[in-house]
Amino acid sequence: RDSANAIQMAMDSGASTVFLPGFYALNSTVTLGPKVRRVVGVGGWIDYRGNAKPDIRVGEGDSPAVVFEHFSYIHGGIEIDTNRTIYLRSVADCDLTFGPSAVGNELFFEDVVTHNLVLVNQRVWARQLNIENEGTHLINEGGHLWVLGYKTERGGTLLESRNRAHSEILGGFS
Repeated sequence: RDSANAIQMAMDSGASTVFLPGFYALNSTVTLGPKVRRVVGVGGWIDYRGNAKPDIRVGEGDSPAVVFEHFSYIHGGIEIDTNRTIYLRSVADCDLTFGPSAVGNELFFEDVVTHNLVLVNQRVWARQLNIENEGTHLINEGGHLWVLGYKTERGGTLLESRNRAHSEILGGFS
């Protein structure tokens, strides 16, 4: 069934932390509530049927940072349209897209699996970054990127740095 309304109610509840253990089907995008600072999956799967894109939208809010952690699967991904700092810890199979407000924000990744990552003027620190797709895996457009442990699958360009981007990758496996 569709869990989007129930998850949206949790996001809008005023809680600073939302736990989402288990498996959830979504038919529409869930927007992070303004008070939410932390979303914990405890191995959760979001949108396992793949009906929503993105699954979660992060806009402006009260806290200067938002943390997502311990998700095994976020099928439709996360859209980030805020200048707040974003932390992703142990988040797998999650496409990341960025709106205009995300230009220039800071991102911290630890043990993240994604596809077709395009960064625009962001400052990114990543440890154990895994990008799995054909073609260009990672584009750094004018930002600062530091990666410790970069793993990729499938063929293509592993990193394309444009517009005076600064990119440093320490250790990789393709």
